Amino acid sequence: MTNDGSEIKGERSGGGMSRAVLLNVSAFLALVVVLGLIAVVNYEDYNDNMVYSLPVQQHRTNQNTRGGGQQPPELMQQASLASSSSAAFSQPKNKEERVLWEDEDGEFPEYTGGIDIDIDNSPRRRLTTTENLMDTSTCQPEVEPLVGKKKVLVTGGGGFIGSHVAEALLERGDDVVIVDEMNDYYDPAIKWTNIRNLQKKYGVERCKFFQYDFTKFDPMWNIFKKEKIQFVAHIGARAGVRPSIENPYLYIHSNIKGTTKLLEVARLFSIQNFVYASSSSVYGLSQSTKFKEDEKCDKPVSPYAATKRSTELLAHSYSASYQLNVTGLRFFTVFGPRGRPDMAPFKFVDRVSQRQSIDMFGDGRTSRDYTYIDDIVNGVVRALDRPHKTQVFNLGQGGGAKLAEFIGLVEKHTGKKAIINRMPMQLGDVPYTSADVSKAYCYLGYVPTVTLDEGLRKTVEWYNATYLTRGGYKAVQKEKSFAELSVEVSISKA
Repeated sequence: MTNDGSEIKGERSGGGMSRAVLLNVSAFLALVVVLGLIAVVNYEDYNDNMVYSLPVQQHRTNQNTRGGGQQPPELMQQASLASSSSAAFSQPKNKEERVLWEDEDGEFPEYTGGIDIDIDNSPRRRLTTTENLMDTSTCQPEVEPLVGKKKVLVTGGGGFIGSHVAEALLERGDDVVIVDEMNDYYDPAIKWTNIRNLQKKYGVERCKFFQYDFTKFDPMWNIFKKEKIQFVAHIGARAGVRPSIENPYLYIHSNIKGTTKLLEVARLFSIQNFVYASSSSVYGLSQSTKFKEDEKCDKPVSPYAATKRSTELLAHSYSASYQLNVTGLRFFTVFGPRGRPDMAPFKFVDRVSQRQSIDMFGDGRTSRDYTYIDDIVNGVVRALDRPHKTQVFNLGQGGGAKLAEFIGLVEKHTGKKAIINRMPMQLGDVPYTSADVSKAYCYLGYVPTVTLDEGLRKTVEWYNATYLTRGGYKAVQKEKSFAELSVEVSISKA
């Protein structure tokens, strides 16, 4: 630098020019980013709109067999499908109006809510869906369903969900091997009746029953070897939030130890697919409006929830370590015919029908995503048919209903007024549950079709035929003991 400051002037001048260049470059980059964002938004809107303009034939699926190996809509081929303009639907005017449609002879179920749109003069009807089902932003290429006859091991097949899963598989032509220890968590006569009815309808060769505790390694090994098991629907578990607080060790034994033993046997036999039941309880006190599978589930509020989350982690580790295909299904408050007598849906229907009082814990504003049994079974069968390396899916109705609303619907379908004992909230209860089922829709083609109102109507019809005409649940319990029923069941030996 000279004494007259000429170099200083040059530096300042150069600095000013540098800053000007930087500003111009920054402005140019900002413009590129903005244009890029606009392009992305337009592209996403374009794809989003195309979901609702797919040709009719691409949406056809068979709902009659609760999954039955049929493929879900081919959402990942939207661009190519949209080119069939002659078959495409008109675009709805706004996002709230977007719903799927089908020809009137299509096999999609009836729609249960939303806004009617006059698209054109074609004879089309609305399809069951909700806005969350149409969130296709996380859709991945679907796994091709495995077709053909299967032999499926169903744990807990004497219970509520397990017996329905076994029935659906048998009905579509699969063979089933049921493993159930038939414990006395609730009346074993119910479980024996379920097994007896399945064997009576489908035969003992297609519906084999092994009365074993699945936590025992040797019997399970022998069953896998003898029956050549390649598919597992692990539905059996020690259930119930409140009892788990009283006896957590029992839940650790059945849910964690038992699942680990099954996973170990399954990987030793290199089975094709292992599907297991998890629970919405793993979400704990989630603050989300809709519970999504990618939430952090590390704060369970009951030992039951903790054991279910543990089974998810164990299954993931077996997939990572041994390349075992595993899929976890988080069930949301399942109800329907053959429901567990310790759960609120059965209790309320039974006691209101008998004009007996019911206990309402809290002020009636707690909410649950009540899911009808047929929808749950549909999801289980679809998961069995589609082996994923490791996945977890919500299976729910996709909404929620307050307890007071639920009781009101029980009153409606029983035709009787409930006598309510108001009780404080119980330890381990959560304020609400609500499933985001868009992931199950994308990967499995899962669409819940039965509303709470319709599901309770069907449940009450079943209850009336099974119990009310014979004096109610307590009276039926006295008719035949599980010891008498067990002799009517063919029991296989491992």
